[in-house]
Amino acid sequence: STIPAVLIVCFDWSEDVQVPQADKAQAVAQLQHAQRQARERNLRVLIFVVLHEAAAEAEGICAPLKQQIDTASSGLIVSRGMSGLPGTAQKLERLVYQCAVAFYSDEEKRLRKVWSPKPPHAAAQQVTAMTVRTHFKIGFLSELKRDTRGALMSYIKAYEVLTHTPDVADVVERVALCNFISLRMYQRYLYSHDMQAAVHQCRIHTKTLRCCAEDTSQLAWLKWHWLSMNHQVFAQLLEAQVQQMPAMFTKGDTWQFPGFHYQAAAVYAGQLKAWGRDAAAAGRLPEA
Repeated sequence: STIPAVLIVCFDWSEDVQVPQADKAQAVAQLQHAQRQARERNLRVLIFVVLHEAAAEAEGICAPLKQQIDTASSGLIVSRGMSGLPGTAQKLERLVYQCAVAFYSDEEKRLRKVWSPKPPHAAAQQVTAMTVRTHFKIGFLSELKRDTRGALMSYIKAYEVLTHTPDVADVVERVALCNFISLRMYQRYLYSHDMQAAVHQCRIHTKTLRCCAEDTSQLAWLKWHWLSMNHQVFAQLLEAQVQQMPAMFTKGDTWQFPGFHYQAAAVYAGQLKAWGRDAAAAGRLPEA
């Protein structure tokens, strides 16, 4: 569940006090190749160099690499010997995080501009589908930036479009995406210790699943399966949360207790089995 944002190019020059010119030339060629690859995906590039402990002039040794740096999307970190790695590793970690956040922010801006304004030739269904895709990707990118509020807002917008615009895709594709969005929302709400919001989304999604197909339709088995899995997953998330923060739970709301959802999951699993028996008796089950 990651999107590559930063490419780290490492050079180990810790064995020689004076780095041979041939090694520097080879390093520049390798760096240029890495930069061309990174440029295709707009990745940030960080250069990490380990020098000999007795190296005299780090600036001079690393000058050929430094000349290749694009300050807007690159950086150079130098460590003197292996003993200096702990300190420089912390600096590298901070730079990686900063570059990653900048990358995800730029990606979010790019996604928002893709269909703004809307292309005149695009059909309404295409625009709606792209809107869902944009909100979903922005939500995922916001998670990577640790922007929980932004992620939840984007997920809510995507979910609302999917549930209010049924012609955007067939029911299986729409509900499958709603399932995934709801899972991300459950996790984000519970991670933020917002039990009421997590339960509220579970109620909404359960209602969506109940209405996605008639009990007698060919998709009825998927309906029971989705409902059972939704309650089972939510119960597992609640179980993990109750072990960490039991004070989050309110005794008056049965939807906040794992046992309620495990029972609901078992009921829906029973309905799925009953559908299977009836379909087998009527000869409506597909061949294996």
